[in-house]
Amino acid sequence: MAQLLERLSTGLNEIVKLVCVIIAVVLTVTIFIGVISRYILGKPFIWEYEFSIMLLVWMTFLGVSIGFKERAHLALTFLVDHSPPALRKAARVLAFLATILFAIFCIVNGFGIARSFLPRTYRTIPVSLAWTYAALPTSFVVSLLHLTVHALETLGLLPAEQAPRDEAV
Repeated sequence: MAQLLERLSTGLNEIVKLVCVIIAVVLTVTIFIGVISRYILGKPFIWEYEFSIMLLVWMTFLGVSIGFKERAHLALTFLVDHSPPALRKAARVLAFLATILFAIFCIVNGFGIARSFLPRTYRTIPVSLAWTYAALPTSFVVSLLHLTVHALETLGLLPAEQAPRDEAV
């Protein structure tokens, strides 16, 4: 079961990376077209700003999940680094548990927030604001999978994907 979670985590991370690349390309093209239409043609596209915000929000939150998978988030590890190995492992497990609880909080509340915006749409594009707010719980569902795999690695229930770092989550 643990190996299945690890493979799912890795595969999902590759998909999320691809989606982020696509969003970055679409965002770049959208903003470029917006600049051309506004400053060269003198007729701005009214949808460009809100569409760009929606893309940026999604790319940001999906990037959060990539950061969890790659253990790239900032960690303050001074006390952990200067602790005995057993305490170091306990601190890592505690950090994972706290982060997992935060992810669950974001998932539960994020779905509620997104649901509350279902009836509202953007002013310039006929898209519900819920699609933008759905980025929060979506990214934390993926992040929760990555965090679970890392916690299993830390507990020794799954072989480490890479050399373990002495850092908290």
